Amino acid sequence: EVELSPRHVVPTPGVLGCDLHVHARPSFDTPVTPEDRVLSLAAAGIDFAVPTEHNIIGDYASALDILGLKGQFLSVTGVEVTTYNKGFGHFGVFPYPLGARVPPFRHTNMSAIFRAVRTGDPNRYFQLNHPRLPKGIGYFNNIGFDPKLPRTHISKRIDFDGIEVYNGYDTERPERVEQVLRDYWALLDYGWRYTATGSSDS
Repeated sequence: EVELSPRHVVPTPGVLGCDLHVHARPSFDTPVTPEDRVLSLAAAGIDFAVPTEHNIIGDYASALDILGLKGQFLSVTGVEVTTYNKGFGHFGVFPYPLGARVPPFRHTNMSAIFRAVRTGDPNRYFQLNHPRLPKGIGYFNNIGFDPKLPRTHISKRIDFDGIEVYNGYDTERPERVEQVLRDYWALLDYGWRYTATGSSDS
């Protein structure tokens, strides 16, 4: 029996590797079990992850118990609000309490989603996910955001805490990453401040 462990080459004191947009079952588009997802994240060097399942509150607590990773791998419960019926975007929310009703995702609008996200915890983190993803999913596409136009052209809510400037789906689409970076820089120029994140989207 041989026990192997990778050597930690780069010291990262005070820094955590995070993935704030992660899927496993029961998300409809992911066959991976929560246990396998946690293993894949830990193996990739992630220290903190949020299970943002589609319109279902994700929780890795039992997976961490089963794998014996409590204390080594951190996680909080989360949800990805995935709008349906003429949907207009996907939005990550955490921490989101187990047993709570998820934010509205059918026949809804951004004001209703914001209200649900902020209710009970004004410090809850609210992230705009893959804002330029095609097929009617990217929020910036859907609201007609143009970083070349003045701030006054924005008529929809954009008061998120963070914007996912890199998404795993864009691994082979650098032009999409560049587009979102242009969006992000324009918003900074307008005077708004957001956390810029990169996530796997599994």
